[in-house]
Amino acid sequence: MIEVLNDGPEFHLTTAGSSYIFTILPNGLPGSLHYGGKLSLEKSYRGLGAYAPSRYVPICEKNQFPWGFLSDVAKVSWNANPALASLSASRVRMEYSSAGRGDFRTPSFLVRLADGTCVTQFRYSSHTVNPGLPLLQDLPCLDTGSGRWADSRAETLSILFIDEAAGLELRLMWGVLPNRDAIIRWAEISNRGKSGVELLSLMSLSIDLPPNGYDLIFLQGSVNRERNFCRATLTPGRHVIGSSGGTSGSWWHNPFFALCDSLTSETSGRVWGFNLVYSGNFFSGAEVDPFGVVRAQMGISPDMFRWIVGPGETFTSPQAVCVYSPHGLSGLTHRMHDLTRGNLLAPAWRDRSMPVVYNSWEGNYFDIETEKIRKQARIAAQVGAEIFVIDDGWPISEELAGMGLGMGLWFEPEMVSEDSELFRAHPGYRIGTSRYSPLPSRNQYVLDFSNPAVVDLMFESMSKLISESRLSYIKWDMNRMMSDFYSTFLPADRQGELFHRYMLGVYRLYARLSEAFPTLLIESCASGGGRFDLGLLRWAPMAWASDNTDPISRIGIQYGTSFAYPLRTMSAHFSASPNHQVARVTRPGMRASVAIFASYGFELDLLAASRQELEALAGWTAFYKEVRDLVAHGNFFRLAAPSEPPSSQCAWLVVSPDGAEALCGIYFPLQLPDPPFRSIRLAGLDPRASYSLAFQYDSGKLKESTPPEAVSRVRSLLFARDRTTGGDELMEAGILIDDNLPWIREGLLSGSADFDYLLCRLQRIDNQSP
Repeated sequence: MIEVLNDGPEFHLTTAGSSYIFTILPNGLPGSLHYGGKLSLEKSYRGLGAYAPSRYVPICEKNQFPWGFLSDVAKVSWNANPALASLSASRVRMEYSSAGRGDFRTPSFLVRLADGTCVTQFRYSSHTVNPGLPLLQDLPCLDTGSGRWADSRAETLSILFIDEAAGLELRLMWGVLPNRDAIIRWAEISNRGKSGVELLSLMSLSIDLPPNGYDLIFLQGSVNRERNFCRATLTPGRHVIGSSGGTSGSWWHNPFFALCDSLTSETSGRVWGFNLVYSGNFFSGAEVDPFGVVRAQMGISPDMFRWIVGPGETFTSPQAVCVYSPHGLSGLTHRMHDLTRGNLLAPAWRDRSMPVVYNSWEGNYFDIETEKIRKQARIAAQVGAEIFVIDDGWPISEELAGMGLGMGLWFEPEMVSEDSELFRAHPGYRIGTSRYSPLPSRNQYVLDFSNPAVVDLMFESMSKLISESRLSYIKWDMNRMMSDFYSTFLPADRQGELFHRYMLGVYRLYARLSEAFPTLLIESCASGGGRFDLGLLRWAPMAWASDNTDPISRIGIQYGTSFAYPLRTMSAHFSASPNHQVARVTRPGMRASVAIFASYGFELDLLAASRQELEALAGWTAFYKEVRDLVAHGNFFRLAAPSEPPSSQCAWLVVSPDGAEALCGIYFPLQLPDPPFRSIRLAGLDPRASYSLAFQYDSGKLKESTPPEAVSRVRSLLFARDRTTGGDELMEAGILIDDNLPWIREGLLSGSADFDYLLCRLQRIDNQSP
């Protein structure tokens, strides 16, 4: 809901559990008043103040200012004496700020005018409130949802600010999705003058939060260890994460970040989360000023960005997502997950679970032999695969269809090799300057997707292959970052537009393919998880989380990713042991028990797998099919965090929206001697209901000669027994984790006791449910 009080004017945006309030300041720009817990409607909150008063600034009578830059900021203050005005722009909590008019913090936008100045003076002109959310041209964006995801109360506030002297219009948008507890932010700048201007920065989101003593949460990593969770105390100064290699991640950082109270936990405390619907270079920042105010910003990275906005032209920023939770990090996660699943993912896949994919990459690499592919496909079908992916090679779709398998194929449409017909025919399609030899990576170069001819060529080539091969699935890879930033298509004065125009070209190709093939499943990939973001999820409903398929490594990767992205968007595979990335040896159950908390698949050489491993794989694949709807649509809870030393346990849980079923995974990377008392408290269950508990265990850890009675004895020692218990007990007292050494005590262990897990499936007993 959007409420407008005309005195100011003042804007009150409300969702199911939050209020977002700001006003128009005397300098004509918006000032932040409150973003957090829900406040009452039909009253003004200007008394909260958008500025920090100071006894060190001289008190002046109304409209009498000894310092010129003060007079533009506040003609009248909102304290007890409205005749006093004693503040500067750097003391104001801005909702969107300009440069050169007294605010010395990072500006929300920066425009260089024809005379070279970057000083602008935008002032409020008008506002409109419209139902729903508009679709953005050329950019991925959220919608109001449909079916069970529909949010009929969604509205959009649009405020127009004008700089008459510069001939510019700035339009700021706030989309409100009440059912998702989400605010969507974006901005547009239009040139109404006679000369072009250079846009150097346009943040999608900027908001100043009051002093609090925040912690900063973000995701960082590198190749094969993407999106690990980080939490640090937010100290004075600028704290920036971002990317400059042409993608949203470059593996190092992810656009998502959050601010929270220092004592915020998974289940309690306030937290503000932000994410960007964009896949290119990004800027995410939190700046703490000398007065404790925190400026949170997010948008296209200003580094190497320079966009000419000609007369009559408009530039639109990507959307940014704002979510507030008073219920800790789990509350933030549930809001982020529901927003992504219901309002962003490709509509055709919102209510569908992902098929089980067998990717033949780790089984073949570049050694593609048709007969070997046929044999692998037969085994893949026998153990439960639904789509067979040739990760480097050419399709045999008719034969696969006869085996009951959909056909999938790996593509890398954004790359080109010098030894190719495409490069020989169109050398100018490569990004790079003739002044220097472009830097290759994997013997590849990046195609110039800022050039519409390149997009058209890729669409024609891919469409032909998709149609002729009757593909059900494609894996869209991008295996290198950009270098040698130069486009032969763009003129010299528009080279600063390359990165963003490149991303718009990628989006156009995604959109055209999705429109032409509405049932085609696209999985995005960037040499692993180098481009895992909300932008591509609009058309590719799952993304390859990492090239590292080792389950111990994947625990940290999937744990961190879960803060911002639903489980169903992560692609995770059961793979070979020893693992191909870290050479770790793990049992089938450990590998599967991590992968099933995602969009599950498998990739290994099925011809080299043992009978026991294939039996285990078939069993786990069948089990995943039983729980995949739960994993795709349930509420996710992190129960224990992976930490150093790795002997610490990690646990998580997914619960169906109605609380009727749940799946809990508990992991023990290393065993402890004489372990401490351990229990895991569950969450999200019905406290008044009873649940049946059924534990899964890995028979592969037992010697093959183990008699059945010994198995039963060890199970009783390990799990106590499968039982029925109350939801209140499970959430308040938890599941007691006895030491995991009975395998050793009984002399039945085959191999190491490390890298172990417990998996518990819970079913509510309906006749005891209210």
